[in-house]
Formats: sequence, C-alpha cells, structure tokens
Amino acid sequence: DHIDRRSYLRFLKAAFSHPTKLMKSNLLGAYSQSVVDQVWESKKLPLKLRAQELKPSEFVDLFKEIG
Repeated sequence: DHIDRRSYLRFLKAAFSHPTKLMKSNLLGAYSQSVVDQVWESKKLPLKLRAQELKPSEFVDLFKEIG
C-alpha cells in the first residue's frame, strides 16, 4: 500500500507541531475540523491524545483516514 511521502510528512509535521498540545488541535492547523472530528470519532481516539503516544503503524493508519 503506497502513501504519498510529501503528504505524509506534512501530516507528521502537523501532528508534532506543538508537542505539548493535543494532537487533534495540532492537526486542525492543516486539516478541516469536520475531517479530523470524523476520523477521531470513527477511530474512537481519546480527545487528549498526544502525537508521541502513537506507534508508527498507528500514524500510517490515521494518515490514511485523514488523507
């Protein structure tokens, strides 16, 4: 399964943009709130999730959902 490297790096940069903030808030700087909310709900992710808490494979899955 191929992912676009440039888009994935943009996603990672957004996710880790402010390590002390919650990941969902960080992603709202790069993606629409409706998309982020929908993915958070479908994946049943905790609202207080921080980027450093995810495994690499979970980042790939989340990126594919947010796309």
